[in-house]
Amino acid sequence: MSTISTHIPMRGLHSAQALRESCADVNADKARIGMRKDGTLVLYTGRSYLLHPDQTRRASEFLRQLDPQQAESGSRRFRLVDLITSLNTVSNGRRAQPQADEPAAASRTRRLRFADETAPVAEKRPVQSAPRAEADGAGKGFSAAGSRGRVQQAGDMVVKSFKAMDKGAVAHELAMCNSHLKASQRALPEARMQGDTLAMPFIAGSTPTTEEVKGAVGELFRLGFMMGDPSSANFVKTEGGKVVPVDFGLMFKTGERGAVCRSVMSEIVHDYVKGGYRFVPEPLKGDYLAAMREFDQVLGKDSPARNVNVKKLQMAGWFNKTR
Repeated sequence: MSTISTHIPMRGLHSAQALRESCADVNADKARIGMRKDGTLVLYTGRSYLLHPDQTRRASEFLRQLDPQQAESGSRRFRLVDLITSLNTVSNGRRAQPQADEPAAASRTRRLRFADETAPVAEKRPVQSAPRAEADGAGKGFSAAGSRGRVQQAGDMVVKSFKAMDKGAVAHELAMCNSHLKASQRALPEARMQGDTLAMPFIAGSTPTTEEVKGAVGELFRLGFMMGDPSSANFVKTEGGKVVPVDFGLMFKTGERGAVCRSVMSEIVHDYVKGGYRFVPEPLKGDYLAAMREFDQVLGKDSPARNVNVKKLQMAGWFNKTR
């Protein structure tokens, strides 16, 4: 039995292409899918009876919400290819049909590889750091729900509500959003608090690829920022082709690490070692690792890195030498 943990938020998925790139080394026809409590995708290979029932149940419920036409098969039978096919269905507006006399398995593989190219492309829905996009009716705009709360478009802003209010973390996100707007010289309204909610500028766009996210992480670094949870779900590609961040909760200034509150610091380390490192360009990994180790030392025994197994830390480059 092999478990492959990813840093991919299932409810933030909007692009089958981005998912395929993130799981390029995984056999999509064989890998079964699960969903952790934090909403991230986990993949299993091996014997089905060893799968965690709660994780497979969550994945099954999510998959059927994404694509109601999914066959009512047992949750442990759903595989990565089913998730990719459902994303293609939602993106393209119709289900890819097998060719006559085509075996079912071959049809699934064909859809995995070619659905994006063979199906007519419907108008793309706006993406704004969405755990799960929904159509809330005419006039209400974009809406999404996630593990920490909900975001709702309100005109040119996105209003973010929280299940549990961490004032330090919310203040950090507000400050990072406005600092990045200023540094990038983008003509957008500033983020602001509205009671217990956070209002930030809405940015429409499509889901970027892994390589595009790496390029955007490099641009952030040139502007003086780093990010603990870079992923395709936390950036959008605008109509002009620019890839920009839309989630600022785990962003921080490279020269002001000491100003990061402990709760945010802990989440930064957690998300980085769990998969954020995959979206950091190679030339910057030494700088990122130095920052993560600094946070780890400040957190001490409370650091999430202390609860991660050695193999995963090695994958994140935790033991590599830094400059």
